[in-house]
Amino acid sequence: MQKYIDVDVYGMCGNLTCPSQENSACEDLVNSTHRFYLGFENSFCKDYVTEKFFRWFIRRLHVVPVVRGGADYSRFFPKGSYIDSADFPNVKALSLYLKQLSEDPEAYAKILKEKDKLMAKPQMNAWCKLCALAHNGGLRKVIPDIRQWSHYDGVCWEPTDLDTST
Repeated sequence: MQKYIDVDVYGMCGNLTCPSQENSACEDLVNSTHRFYLGFENSFCKDYVTEKFFRWFIRRLHVVPVVRGGADYSRFFPKGSYIDSADFPNVKALSLYLKQLSEDPEAYAKILKEKDKLMAKPQMNAWCKLCALAHNGGLRKVIPDIRQWSHYDGVCWEPTDLDTST
């Protein structure tokens, strides 16, 4: 992607660091200096969406999320409020679209307006929910081989949504 547009990479995979380990400080930095946030999943699973995707809506930040993963994002948020890499044939096409959007204030503002129509509210911490289910006897299902269940039954798979050859 950096072959076509400037991309800042924060954290362990990049050469830039956030002003603080606190998520909100990093999000505030990105919000004040960037138009897009690339939320690319490292695991492609049917119903897995990174919490970072939801945080851009919960905090109502003025950055357009660009997602790449295995979930059907339109189940969570309507099309037009984010950009899905699966809608593009390759990295170059996605990159050029992001460049075009950043140079077209009206088109960019249209996505932000669509995004701002939504209100996401934080729910109880997922770890707390998991702990409560484990200790309070909630529904139980035994999965004898978690790897078989997650990778070989079509729940998770290798990403193929972007052709990186061009």
